[in-house]
Amino acid sequence: MTNPVPYVYANPHPSILTISFPFLRMGLVPFGGRATLIRLSTPNSSPLTEKDLFVISPTPKLDEATKAKVEAFGKVKYIVAPDLEHQMGLKDWHEAFPDAELIGPEGVQKKYPDYKFSKLYREKGGSETLPFESEIRSVYFNGFVNKDIAFYHPTSKTLITADLLFNLPGREQYSSPHASKIRTKPGFLHPFASVATLLNYESVWHKRFLWYVGAKNREQMCKAARETMKWDFERLIMCHGDVIEGKGKEAWRSAYEWFLAEGQKQK
Repeated sequence: MTNPVPYVYANPHPSILTISFPFLRMGLVPFGGRATLIRLSTPNSSPLTEKDLFVISPTPKLDEATKAKVEAFGKVKYIVAPDLEHQMGLKDWHEAFPDAELIGPEGVQKKYPDYKFSKLYREKGGSETLPFESEIRSVYFNGFVNKDIAFYHPTSKTLITADLLFNLPGREQYSSPHASKIRTKPGFLHPFASVATLLNYESVWHKRFLWYVGAKNREQMCKAARETMKWDFERLIMCHGDVIEGKGKEAWRSAYEWFLAEGQKQK
């Protein structure tokens, strides 16, 4: 018998489906992972249909139960690699939904030379314009090490990111009865969970990670972080860690404090 995939499904908003799952970074540190599906609602005059889906960071594996869950939610129209790392699910999802359009940052096409990408985010601009952009806004963090794209869904007041912000440990991502628990037994953390908590948006280590490791072009990161702050979001969905409800913008402001201060790093 095939082992069940430890996916956890949630609807933080009627137009959003998240698929969370356990994931160990370097096989040791419990990061967890998450795919986010947005159901578009563009008027009928648009080329999009009412139930088209915008899939951000597709799960590494797509089992039949998850595929059925996705198809009940809508029709996969776009499959998005939100950075150069979160592209591992493209193959499974592209094979399952071959008519869906592929989107990602420039460079991801080198990993999939046989695939056609409808939109590539480029450092010097000139990206293609697609119908989904009437409903979903984006900022390209080309100054970040993984070339991340931040997405904003105004209808649900939700910001979706990949590696731009962490909220570890990811309790939801380890909540499936089929997943290895963050807590090995009551009161005891997974032996490497304490390492994961260093990458929590409230931690100074998170700020240091973004500033010293993540930012390859701090000037661009400052600009992109300020652009993101212009959006009116309350919820923040990231790939690694628990979804932040109600105080998503405060979390972003905390994590990007040094960048929002126009590069004047706080000591």
